[in-house]
This record gives sequence, structure tokens and C-alpha cells, in this order.
Amino acid sequence: MKYIKTLNEKYLSDFENQIRTEFGVTLELYDHGEWLQLDKIVVDKNARGEGAGSKVMQRVCDYADVAGKDIRLTPSKDFGATSVNRLKSFYKSFDFVKNKYNKYKDSMVRYAQ
Repeated sequence: MKYIKTLNEKYLSDFENQIRTEFGVTLELYDHGEWLQLDKIVVDKNARGEGAGSKVMQRVCDYADVAGKDIRLTPSKDFGATSVNRLKSFYKSFDFVKNKYNKYKDSMVRYAQ
């Protein structure tokens, strides 16, 4: 999917930079108007297991809820994770569920709360 600049892109870039500065985590979050797509969240190997990923994910969920937007993602080992099943469990703890209806390409969704 070609990335199209949205009015919220600047804010999301600021949001990503804030996350990077505060937690040392790389984040790629795109606003597609009605929903957000989380493409990448990478916690530095030396900082894993210290809760940074959970704190960042909570911030992303809070942002999505305030904006009234679902979050879509597909867990992958592409960015250093050791297990897709561990990622799925991690995302489930933030109320992500399996995309049962195959309406879009991503395998998990968290509906705005």
C-alpha cells in the first residue's frame, strides 16, 4: 500500500520522535484516516525485558483511543523478535484480537475503546 500523507502525519512523526527520545524505541505508526497501522516497534536488544515495549504500546493505545481509531498490525520476527507467538500474546494483553473477517491485510486489530 502506498503511504499517503495525512493531516495527522506531522503529529505522528512528533509522536514517534517523542517515543524514540523517551524510551529508545523505534516506532513506525501510520494514520490511514479511520485507523492506525503499527508497522514497526523495535526495542533495543540491551533494553528488552525492562518494560519499554509495554509502556510504548500503552501510549500508542491511549493515542488511538483518544483519536477514536482502531490499530491494525501483523506480528513478525522481521525486526528482532524471537517468536511470533510471544508477540501475539503481548498484543493480546493490549486487547488486540485476530482479524477473523480478513477485511484487510493485517492479522490483528485493536478496536478503539
